[in-house]
Amino acid sequence: MAAAVVLTLNSMQAQEPEVQLEAATHMELVASDLRGAIERYQSLSRTPGVPRSIAAAALLRMARCLEKLGNRTEARAAYERLIRDYADQPASASARSRLAEWTAAPPVPRNLSFTQAGLSGWKGSATATTQGCKTSSCVVVKRELSQTVSAIKYRGKTVRLRAAIRMESGGSARLFLRNEVGQPFSSDHWQNAEIIREIDKRDETFDLGIRAYDGGIAVVDELSFDVVAEGEIETARRALQDVYARLDTFYREGFSDNEIAAAAKVPVVSAGLPNPFVEFLKYPGDAPSVRTTINKVHLTENGVIAITRTDFTTGTATFRDKWQRAGQQWRLTSRTFLTGHYNDAPTNTATTKLIAADLRRHAAPLATAEPGHTFYDLAPLGNAIGDKRAVILHDTASGTRESAEIRHRLLEYLVKEKGFLAYVGATTPEMKAWMESEHIAAAPGPDKKTLIATTQPVKRDSQVYVIRIAMQSGRFLARGYHDGAPTDVAEQSTGTLPEGTGDAVLAAANMPLFFLDFRSVPAMTTLGLWLVQPHLFLDTGAIWNRDDSANHLRITTLPDDYDGIIFIREGHAPKKPEVSRAK
Repeated sequence: MAAAVVLTLNSMQAQEPEVQLEAATHMELVASDLRGAIERYQSLSRTPGVPRSIAAAALLRMARCLEKLGNRTEARAAYERLIRDYADQPASASARSRLAEWTAAPPVPRNLSFTQAGLSGWKGSATATTQGCKTSSCVVVKRELSQTVSAIKYRGKTVRLRAAIRMESGGSARLFLRNEVGQPFSSDHWQNAEIIREIDKRDETFDLGIRAYDGGIAVVDELSFDVVAEGEIETARRALQDVYARLDTFYREGFSDNEIAAAAKVPVVSAGLPNPFVEFLKYPGDAPSVRTTINKVHLTENGVIAITRTDFTTGTATFRDKWQRAGQQWRLTSRTFLTGHYNDAPTNTATTKLIAADLRRHAAPLATAEPGHTFYDLAPLGNAIGDKRAVILHDTASGTRESAEIRHRLLEYLVKEKGFLAYVGATTPEMKAWMESEHIAAAPGPDKKTLIATTQPVKRDSQVYVIRIAMQSGRFLARGYHDGAPTDVAEQSTGTLPEGTGDAVLAAANMPLFFLDFRSVPAMTTLGLWLVQPHLFLDTGAIWNRDDSANHLRITTLPDDYDGIIFIREGHAPKKPEVSRAK
């Protein structure tokens, strides 16, 4: 039985604009969730009736977040909108000042030896000195020392900032480069610091410097800036590719996870991390064909970030791997899943036409998804359910208005016509009110026929009728997943998915909404033969990968997992968020 889990949904629209801005700023500065903060700032700036001062402040902070993420083109657009639409607001002056800094930025870093009078080229709270330095001159930083440099000369290149740092009066300090900070240093003895970052090809400028934290005072000397040679990057790539080749070989030979780590002499796990080389697409038959290649390498001060692609028999997965190097040994410290695809041959056009014709003969069109209507069109579904004591809806179109309405309407039908007395799963406010009026239990019981709605796959049972709610494409509400990180609940879109997928074939019947009982399909028809084969079907899931919609296509043999299907040709986002969501 599935359990309903209450979601904490975005309640921004019920809050005062000042509170919304404060919450977004907290997300940016305290939680360091820049993407989540951007979504909130953008929503606030576009909400009708928000005071102009609040909207302008939200735009300014959104632009700064975009800068921190390296999205200078989008940041410029936000600054320019602020200047154009909010010229009367103080935030507009800040936007003009920032764009002026971009225009006036020098082509290379200046005064790295701190010998020019007045710390020329730098800005911040710092003092040049000749006392207590490693060389003839150094700088004492109380809070931050920085300068903005034009990115034109460095676009697409990897650059490195180095310095010697020691602390006075406690605290710590970090180098920063392109709005990213390096490792903290807190010793009162000289330590060598380094930060390496790649300058994006879209960047117009970038910042570099040092920040002191917790009231500390940092003494900085031997500051240097250089472009990392391509040969250094290529050497790291070749060394890591050899590591991946060894790991792939051991995997193909059937080694266990621990044996792979030991035999390859690569400690691929750190505390609490699962072995990442076999956690995705691990199915019988995969091992002989596994092959990993490196698509991109980024040097860091701690090692290497590798964007990798692993090909299996059943599909392909892309990861962001972080490696540390100690002497001649590499150690994988984290792995972030980016995208994954399953391999499956698409159904051809001729076969799709025959299946569509069979669907029009055997599927039952549904008049509406909305509750509160008569039940004449649900009779075929009721006959298929028979006297089963439970019905499970596996919702692979979760977050759509239609799937929520179908749950409500089907519950009404099962209560009125089939004697069901309990429901477990996600509800809308309207559905919850109806359940209370009809005294429908929100938990199963031994003497209660129960409808269960879930977004998780289920196992079939002789006493249960399992229905898949599916759709071809559309819009829906869900949390997002972008560049390896989750984002807030928002309206998502399936976009254009590949032709010949299972959902595209079902949609070819040109029925907006229908029910199909798999037992009613003759085995030797084109549809019957197609159903018993595995195909790719869409599952929106709880978190939507905004970088790659095809990541949500799963290989499924429908009659193996379900008794029937309710198919939505096009889904739409609900007007209001659901109050809970099944897990």
